[in-house]
Amino acid sequence: MYSGYRTLQFLFLLATGIYTHYGWAESCGGSVGQMTINVQNIKYLPTLPANTQMTSAMADNGGGIHFVCDLQLPTASMKRIIYKQRNTAGSPRVINGQHVYDSALSGMGYSLGFQCEGGAIRYIDGGSAPAGGESMTVCDSAQMSTLLAQRETVVKAYITFYKTGDIPLVSGNHTSVAAQPQVGNLYIEKQDSGSAGHTQSSPVSIDLSALTWILAPTAAAR
Repeated sequence: MYSGYRTLQFLFLLATGIYTHYGWAESCGGSVGQMTINVQNIKYLPTLPANTQMTSAMADNGGGIHFVCDLQLPTASMKRIIYKQRNTAGSPRVINGQHVYDSALSGMGYSLGFQCEGGAIRYIDGGSAPAGGESMTVCDSAQMSTLLAQRETVVKAYITFYKTGDIPLVSGNHTSVAAQPQVGNLYIEKQDSGSAGHTQSSPVSIDLSALTWILAPTAAAR
């Protein structure tokens, strides 16, 4: 009787150990749940035609978005960071090959770019859409193998503004643009070794800060 009890106890512990072992997996996620893209005030040249790029790609003035992985064994066999645009009212314009979305100011649009660890800046351009709709892969371990072994990956955000129509000015020389919360989500997705499924982290919500456009002096005014 006692021997049978010990056997059952051993089998229970063995099964628990196996279950726990298969429950182990690497965990990844953003260090924050929200990030606001902040840029300096911008000069506006009113003579620009519609559907024209107004600014260069401007880097957010913060420290970037940090994704952290604990590297718990067994580690992931694939990782990628994905951006999905949420604010997609109407069909996006395509200017210079990039998808441009409406800002909070009539006549002005924007596109967002993201860069992993100093690599290429990626934009939504109508190519691969890993999360469906308006989405893109910022970086993945197939092209950036260091992503698998890094505990921390820093993603830098960039914003480019476009003139999409007439922009109303206050007193003829400036205008303010309201903040836009939750324009998109950025997250890390992984595939565990020996698994066919993908697991994604909780998203980092991307917000746009308020800013001011100032009328740029024309050549005649100078």
